[in-house]
Amino acid sequence: MDVEKIKLSLTNIKPSDEKILRIENVRGAYKTIVDNLGFNCKDSRELSLAVTNLEQSLMWAVKSIILND
Repeated sequence: MDVEKIKLSLTNIKPSDEKILRIENVRGAYKTIVDNLGFNCKDSRELSLAVTNLEQSLMWAVKSIILND
């Protein structure tokens, strides 16, 4: 277990300008997926779960960008 890496992941880290651009690019891709789901799927528990899991996936993707060079 890399204790220092775990501690780093529990800290607020300001992303660089380059990382902010990468994050916005990833968020744009997720927004496209949500638009597609909204167009093709009726409101339902399953759609809500799909959106919730997209939100979680985006959170991990952003964390990956921030914590890894």
